[in-house]
Amino acid sequence: MYNLGIKPEWQFSDVYGFEPELLSMVPRPVLAVIMLYPLRDSYTDDGIGESVDNPHVFLVKQTISNACGTIALLHSIMNNEHILEFKDRSLIDELMARTRDMRPSERAAVVEGEQRLSKLHESSAAKGQTEAPPASTKTNLHFVCFIENSGQLYELASNVA
Repeated sequence: MYNLGIKPEWQFSDVYGFEPELLSMVPRPVLAVIMLYPLRDSYTDDGIGESVDNPHVFLVKQTISNACGTIALLHSIMNNEHILEFKDRSLIDELMARTRDMRPSERAAVVEGEQRLSKLHESSAAKGQTEAPPASTKTNLHFVCFIENSGQLYELASNVA
């Protein structure tokens, strides 16, 4: 996140459960929640929410295999531009300036062609305790991002943008 251009006072934190004592361990304020869950064939037919076209919600369609974590990260950052301080001329600052007025599918083309983001994605995937599968591997897991905008909760799922 810091390599994208976010100042170091912001961080990610694991949420171990939704019981009050576990939630009390989560640092505040919480700007976004990224969740990993197993995909089901019926996901888009659940009818839990509705598709909303809100120009104030930044959404990127995912066109790169196994990049949903990176897209969820972008959703969490870009939708909190008003709170996070982007470093001037950083990758995230440039991406926001280039894609601010685009539709989700147009943003996808920019993200897909951004080599610096691709290199950061690959380097992040190689870190950590769990070995990342090859990019071409089919998985049944998906990352989504939850954000608040003007008092509304949004689930940003890059696979249905």
